[in-house]
Parts: sequence; structure tokens; C-alpha cells
Amino acid sequence: MIKIESIIDDSMSFVPEAIEALRRFKALKTSVANPGARLEAMQVLVNELAGAYGLNVLIPLFTDLENVGSFEVMTEEGVPMYPLLLNSGNLSVIALLHQFAAIKYFVTDENSGSFIDRQRFAVNLFRKVYPEQFAKLVMNPQTGFFVRAKDPRNT
Repeated sequence: MIKIESIIDDSMSFVPEAIEALRRFKALKTSVANPGARLEAMQVLVNELAGAYGLNVLIPLFTDLENVGSFEVMTEEGVPMYPLLLNSGNLSVIALLHQFAAIKYFVTDENSGSFIDRQRFAVNLFRKVYPEQFAKLVMNPQTGFFVRAKDPRNT
């Protein structure tokens, strides 16, 4: 069982460029109702987050497991590529941030990159830019994921 206290951290800090990148994404007001536009905006966000954290990698987004296997592991210039797979039916910002954190921790090797570490990064960055939306979420103590309180999967 995961306790909310292990994830929420008011003292957690982020590079200012990461916060600004997420604010720019928020300002676009993309919707899951337009998955193509949302995925494009999410790709820009991931690219900006990678730059903010000095990751010299490409992170292509996929919503289709079949296409993940068709990517190259490096560009012709020798830049590593790490695919990021999202649920096409959801395109959640927290899920995107969680997956980005996994790549960030793997590339920088700055800590274990455990589930809790990734979720702490994702949730606390999300809270800084989306406090109103975060207030509407609940944490499933079994999984540690935050979802809308009225989501039928949480009953």
C-alpha cells in the first residue's frame, strides 16, 4: 500500500525551464477530445523537458505498441532515443511526466528511479502548474496513481 505522504512533497524543486515548459503546454489548452493535437503538444513538452534537464536524447511519443518496436535506438548522429508509450485513450499529463521521469532517471542515473521517485517527480511538478486540477484528483493507494475522483475505475 502506497501512502500519499511518500509522494506529495511541498519542498521538491524543479528547474525553472521545466516549470515554464509545462506552463506553455497548459496554455495551449489541448484536450483529450483532440488526441492528435494533444499528442503533438505533448511531444513538444517532452522535448522541452529533456532540454531543461540537459538530456541529450530524443524521446519520441507513441500511442501504439506496434510502432514502438520500429524505432531506431540512435539517430544517425549518435543521439540515443528512448520511446515513450502513452495510453491513447487517456493522454494524461501526469502519466506523461511519470514516463518522462523514468527516462530522466535512467539517463542521469541521479537516483534509483523507483516508481515512487517517478511518481513524486510527476505529481509534484503537475501540482506546481495545475493546482486546481490536482485538487480534483485522488490517489489509489494500491497503485499510487492519481486519477479523477469521479472516475469509475476508482469505485
